[in-house]
Amino acid sequence: MGITFDHVHIKTEQCRQAAEWFAEHFGARILYEREQEGGRIVRIDLCGVPINFTSRRTWEELEPGSADSRYGLEHIGIGTDDLEGVMSRLTAAGVEVLSPIRTTPRGSKMAFIRAPGDVRVELFSEPPG
Repeated sequence: MGITFDHVHIKTEQCRQAAEWFAEHFGARILYEREQEGGRIVRIDLCGVPINFTSRRTWEELEPGSADSRYGLEHIGIGTDDLEGVMSRLTAAGVEVLSPIRTTPRGSKMAFIRAPGDVRVELFSEPPG
């Protein structure tokens, strides 16, 4: 039985803007954009992880999004070896910080930001060594 990871799927009415935001801030590559089932889809590659941004399809009724901590798919995690530099760059660009940098008991550091579509993104760095 062959199993592969295919994608993460994010619903937003600003598909192109969300894709461009991840390209601008994290170097994602936009793979394609097209009409799909009464809506739009933009697919990006973020560090080898495919992410699909799709708008509401004509038959869908959707609940509002939330960047709050919650059960279910809670956030996207992005690693870096320069968390302070990345956070400085993001805040200078006006990105909303949900939780500033904090250090865990084992020495890793993390912070949370809000991405387009009300998506919660964790930025983290592992302790040296």
